[in-house]
Amino acid sequence: MSRLNRHARLMPYLDRLLSHGDLFIGEVHGTVESPRLMQCLVERALPRVNETVIVSLELSERARDSGSLHWRDIRDGRSSAAMWSLLEFLVQKEREGALRLHFQHGGQVPAGMSIDEYSGMALKTLVKEGFVIALAGNFHSSRAIEPRRPGIAPAGTYVGSDITHIRIESVEAGEAWFCSSDPPCRVRPMPGTSIKNASAGELVDGSEMNHDLIFFVQKYTASMPLHGD
Repeated sequence: MSRLNRHARLMPYLDRLLSHGDLFIGEVHGTVESPRLMQCLVERALPRVNETVIVSLELSERARDSGSLHWRDIRDGRSSAAMWSLLEFLVQKEREGALRLHFQHGGQVPAGMSIDEYSGMALKTLVKEGFVIALAGNFHSSRAIEPRRPGIAPAGTYVGSDITHIRIESVEAGEAWFCSSDPPCRVRPMPGTSIKNASAGELVDGSEMNHDLIFFVQKYTASMPLHGD
């Protein structure tokens, strides 16, 4: 299927997502699908949103350079080839004056403030300045503290009530490339959703996963690191 036809097929789903206003999207790092969805969302939003489109990524400013340490040292899937492709697209649109690009990491975090609080408060401010489409790991986009990390308040707990928390899940089992407490960094199997009768493009209530909504893709495909594996 050509890229044009694929985008046309996605349009109703993209419009449904954009109808919820400012978005904080939670992903599994190291997949093809999440960065691709982000690009499609931005392409759909640019001619339709009557505000400045602000795209926020869980990266640092140094990620603008494909030769930087970000793309060699960050080993949790955010240094994937698919993420670089998304960033290239966004940087070009930024140069054209079509959008603002925001990096959640790399700033001076005030003493006593966690990186999640810093990122979340920044997003809360950005919502007042334009139409925000933010992407981060699905822990950070959570709107509540999660039992698996009881001592950490995610960025999503700081963003305020004007942003919709969306978690990406897959219908079928697939794969993602990332590192975890079980080394080494590698392609890992990802289970499909346990939600019955889920279908790609569908939006369902996400409260059980501490998000407002869940958006389904069909299947995760692993995206390897930009520089080797």
